[in-house]
Order: sequence, then structure tokens, then C-alpha cells
Amino acid sequence: MQTLETWLSRLSLVGLTLFIAYTVLITVRAEAADVPRPKERARATQVLTRPDDAREVMPAAGLITGNGIVEPLDREVKLGAQVPGVISRVVAREGDEVAAGAVLVELVQDAERADLRARKADLEVAQGRARLSAATGARVAKLSARGAATDEEYERVRYQAEIDAAAVLQAEARVAEARARLERLTVRAPGAGTVLRVMVREGEYFNPAAGALLTLADLSAIRVRLDIDERQVGQVAVGQPAYVTARAFGERRFEGRVVELAWRMGRKTVRTDEPTERIDTTVREAVVQLEAGSELVQGLRVVGYVLPRETSATPGASR
Repeated sequence: MQTLETWLSRLSLVGLTLFIAYTVLITVRAEAADVPRPKERARATQVLTRPDDAREVMPAAGLITGNGIVEPLDREVKLGAQVPGVISRVVAREGDEVAAGAVLVELVQDAERADLRARKADLEVAQGRARLSAATGARVAKLSARGAATDEEYERVRYQAEIDAAAVLQAEARVAEARARLERLTVRAPGAGTVLRVMVREGEYFNPAAGALLTLADLSAIRVRLDIDERQVGQVAVGQPAYVTARAFGERRFEGRVVELAWRMGRKTVRTDEPTERIDTTVREAVVQLEAGSELVQGLRVVGYVLPRETSATPGASR
């Protein structure tokens, strides 16, 4: 009996040992499967660094590079009406070049126009009374000078003329108020520019809290806002030559110069959507004004290159 128990104990110990060995073997194989083989590592490296990869090619030594976005000469202006209402007329169309003060959008104005006409009629009545009171006062003044009118009559007429003159001023203020209410229903261009986008149509109800009516921008010159890495900010100054490239235009270079530098560091504003991109770095914005490039679409992502300070021209630039 003791011999049987001894053998059973030994068999249990052997079984436990085999189970532990099997578990360790499975774990080792699983970890080995996660480690890429030399050929696989070489193939992955080749895929990430092949010449036709979608990522940008590293610039030549000495260039300061940064991702950027195309923008107008001045920031885009989003315009809206001061009051809610129904859109009665959309004058502007996308791509239109408009002058300062040009009518872009009108809201329904029937009630305001009727109120303005009524206020103008009241003003005409007040002006007529004032003219009559002034004429009466002048006539009574002459009679009073000859003794044909009493001082009481003269004071009464003169006081009435002052009241009527004040009524004219009051009527003029009401006309101005009505005209201002009417003007609030017309959206005009604050300056010359190009209509980039129209967000409403005739018949729609507009609420200022919901957003803008349209977007306006000055496209007389094209600028690019670049994100300069914090490690290179000391190499960039206003006036340095620069150029930008865009995938849509191949190897073409759009030349320009740095015209503005941000006064403080900040987070990246332009993302390339590349998995290897660093997003935890701080940048300094640099604005490059281009000599040409009107075909660059607003909001297009580009890559900018700022030449070193001792370089005076862009080598091999082509347009």
C-alpha cells in the first residue's frame, strides 16, 4: 500500500513538471512570434523609406522647413447680419470680387421700409409746422416792434416756434433710427475682397447665433502660415527668402519672403496626418508672403522652406 502511494505521488510530481514545461514553451513561442524576423524588419524599413512614399522628402541641409497652410492677405472674414430674419436676396456668389460697401445679402425688410416711410412723413409734417411757426414769429416780432402786438403774444409765438423746431429734431432722430434698423438687414462688404463661400440661400431663416452668412477674404496677395519647430526658431527672421511646395503642383516652387513672426510659441496648427508626426512639440508661426501662387486654393496644406540668412536667392527655383 505504501509502495502504491509512493508511485502515485511520483506520477503526480512528473505530471506537474510536464505541465509547467509545456506552459513555458507556449509562452516562449508566443513572444517569439511578436518579434519580426530580420527579413521582415528589412521589408518594413524598405516600405517606410521607399522613394515613392507619401511622406515629404527631407530638405537639403541648411533649410528651415515646416508644414503650412495657404491663407489670404488678411485673415478670412465671416460675415453675418446683426439681427435674425428671413433671407430675401443673396447678391454675392462664390468667387465674386466685391468692393467695400457692396451689398452681399439682404434680409426681409418690408416692415422696416414701411416704418421708415412713416417716419419720413412725420418729419415732413414737423418741418412744415416749424416753418409756419418761424414765419409767424417773425411777423409778430415786427408787429411788436411797432407796438401792434403785446409782449405776451410775442413770447407765446416765439415759444411755439421753439417747440416746433424741437419736434423737427425729434422727427429727424426717429428717421435715423428707422434707417439704422433697416440698414441692419443688409449685409455689406467691410472691404474689398473675394467671396470664398456662401452658406445661405434665399428663403432660409438666419439666426446670428447659428453662424455666418458668408466668408470674405482679400486675395490680392497669397500668404502661407508655417509652423516652425522650436529647435529652428532662432534661424528664422523677417525678410528671409522662402518657398513652398504642394503635392498638387509637383516640384513647382512658389517663392516668397517671411513677412511676420508670431510673438509667442504655441501648439501646431497644421497636421500632416502622418503616423510618425510629432504632435507634442511647440512651434512658432511664420507668415510667408508669396510673389505668385494665385492658383493655390485657400486652406491647402503645403510644405514651406525658409532659406538660411546668408542665402539671397532660391537655388534652382522654377515657376
